[in-house]
Amino acid sequence: MYFGKRTPAPPSDNETSGEERALRQRHNLIYYLKVWDLNNDRLLGHLIDINTDGLMLLSNQPIGLGREFSMEIRREDPDEQFMNIRCHACSRWERSDKNPSLYNTGFQLINPSEEVIAGIQDVIREYTFS
Repeated sequence: MYFGKRTPAPPSDNETSGEERALRQRHNLIYYLKVWDLNNDRLLGHLIDINTDGLMLLSNQPIGLGREFSMEIRREDPDEQFMNIRCHACSRWERSDKNPSLYNTGFQLINPSEEVIAGIQDVIREYTFS
């Protein structure tokens, strides 16, 4: 689940590789990608951090807790073609941002496909601080 900063667990024999563990850490984006609610094609908010378990959005309005969404992360690749990531997620926590007119909401991904995971890994590589 995606509830905040993670601390690394001690390695075990069946643990994933170091690269996979790094992709599960929260990654702050250098460019806030737009995230849309596919049920009504409305902007949910801007993606400010992500990992392969979940994401955090910055929005103008509260989103609410325990709500499931079909959402789409919209981005452009280096060739100027849109590369969108469609996924399902549930809102798990919400709080006011440092700017009191904005809200931060944490989402847990629901059964992400390999295609969604690969898209998230691309976002992490392309849009996060190194």
